[in-house]
Amino acid sequence: ILDLQRNNGQNCAPNFNGASIFITFIVPGNACPTTPPAAPSVQLTDNGIPIPPSEVSVGFFQSCTVSGGNLLFVFKYCTSSNIGNSNVVCANVTNCGATTCQSGGGPTPVTLSNFVAARSGNNVNMKWATSTEINSKEFIIQKKVGTNWVDYATVASANRANGSTYSYTDVNNTAKGITEYRLKMVDFGGAFKLSDIRPIKGLSGASDFTVYPNPSNGTAFVALSESFDKSTVQLLDNAGRILKTETLQASGSTSFKSLTPGYYLIRVKNNVTGEVVTQKLSVIK
Repeated sequence: ILDLQRNNGQNCAPNFNGASIFITFIVPGNACPTTPPAAPSVQLTDNGIPIPPSEVSVGFFQSCTVSGGNLLFVFKYCTSSNIGNSNVVCANVTNCGATTCQSGGGPTPVTLSNFVAARSGNNVNMKWATSTEINSKEFIIQKKVGTNWVDYATVASANRANGSTYSYTDVNNTAKGITEYRLKMVDFGGAFKLSDIRPIKGLSGASDFTVYPNPSNGTAFVALSESFDKSTVQLLDNAGRILKTETLQASGSTSFKSLTPGYYLIRVKNNVTGEVVTQKLSVIK
């Protein structure tokens, strides 16, 4: 036996709507069989007290995965009543004497080793890795824009005991404000755990500013949007020399006056994100 997990309130058969016990068995092999194997016979105990066989369902095959020259078989057993969250549950395989236990807390689908997210234009690229996966079914990517979390996409779990790596891209995130992402890691019994939140800056950034009038007759105004961060605004001549520098807050504005005819650049650097964007300014008389 490699592992035991449990979750209360998961009904898997009539009269067995208490706790679901997920047991992972490890055997040598390089390919999962096409016909699911029969579930081993087990004796369950709750805080050291045997659970009568009449209160435990037969085993239900859940999954098979290959890991490092071994096969990981997951079977689900159900009890007729719930098991206390703090109780110690043990399973003994009756035909070989192997035993494993879990000391409360319910199942933990995976051990997440990292989760990163980064914007690339309109895309938000997410990558994550696990160090352990037992009874892991899927990763639900949740997205928050405003005040509500929504299930945005689902990535199936490899369910590898020694972990795996994953990636997903939100291909059209054009939100102006911050978007938050997190992972909902779900196991076969429906239990889940949430990852830390990864906030992503919106597209408003330094590109969201206005230069007017353009062309100008010698005076030009620069206005930042209301979602702007603290930024540095610079006026450059056509040779790239800095003529004037201003620091503005969100919704801030400034003006450049007494400009001689020619071509200029307005360069804005978002001092929070580091993004730099320029616009051309033409001055005519």
